[in-house]
Amino acid sequence: MSGADRLLQQIRRCACGASRLLICVDGWAAYPNAILRAFVERVSESTQMGKQQMQVWSHLGIGQVIKTQKKHRLVSVKHTLLRGDEQGLKQALEQSRGGTHINTASSERLNGTVRERLASLTRKCRHASQRLSAFQWGMYLIGCTYNLCWPHQELSKKEHAGYACTPAMASGLTTHMRERARTAHV
Repeated sequence: MSGADRLLQQIRRCACGASRLLICVDGWAAYPNAILRAFVERVSESTQMGKQQMQVWSHLGIGQVIKTQKKHRLVSVKHTLLRGDEQGLKQALEQSRGGTHINTASSERLNGTVRERLASLTRKCRHASQRLSAFQWGMYLIGCTYNLCWPHQELSKKEHAGYACTPAMASGLTTHMRERARTAHV
């Protein structure tokens, strides 16, 4: 199973109760098919003996953002709805309060934060993580504090929440920030 498949299986487990789901990805070709593989279910009626019919979640939307660069400068950004309809896209974007069009800003911001805080993920690192368990716990710690403890400047602006807001607060998972761990340094 590829890394994209494992990631999307985790997302599926977290999204089981969602009434609408919009997944926005960058231009990596593996993502759209991995999303479709992760979000299929068996249909109760079978058309052939012994073969189960599979169906992709009806409330799943897939958006893609492809950025084109020339000489390290952004030339164009293409926003495409790969699956779903415009009405569903509009509802999902309103519900998420993450913007008015398909974007990958939140995942790009998270990637930058993780790279900044976990030395073994920096691009030109002189050392790699020696133990996988230490690396995994570091990722877990950063993920928890990023989503539950650290307010985000963009989410805290007036047009979004209007007060100090974490991603978990913006998505409705919690109503308050968790107390920051005082000794947690990765």
